Amino acid sequence: MEHTDEYKEIDRIARLIEEEESKIAVVNAEKVNRLMEAYLILKELTRGTGLSVSYKIHEPFKSGGSVSVVGGSMEFKDIKRFMTAVRLASNFEAYPKTDGTVCMTLSFNGLTTPIDKL
Repeated sequence: MEHTDEYKEIDRIARLIEEEESKIAVVNAEKVNRLMEAYLILKELTRGTGLSVSYKIHEPFKSGGSVSVVGGSMEFKDIKRFMTAVRLASNFEAYPKTDGTVCMTLSFNGLTTPIDKL
């Protein structure tokens, strides 16, 4: 079976991630603090709204993490605080879920630093 160029590129990236994730690493406290700051901001902004706010550290990779907000609809009254949380993240996405809710996720990269890069 012959693989397409796209498959080969995906496979190459997967190997790079696997290699990077297998290295001995230390926690990057500044990046973890950014994730927690974003979580606390969003927790405060969603208080009393029925929205669920959660965070994950070292998932799906040890160097990554996320803060997610899930609920029926989202409206943030303090847009400056909301944008502060978004700017702390490496990536932002929002999408509808099949159960009729909406999920907004802030992703954070670099939560660990391989010791060979210190």
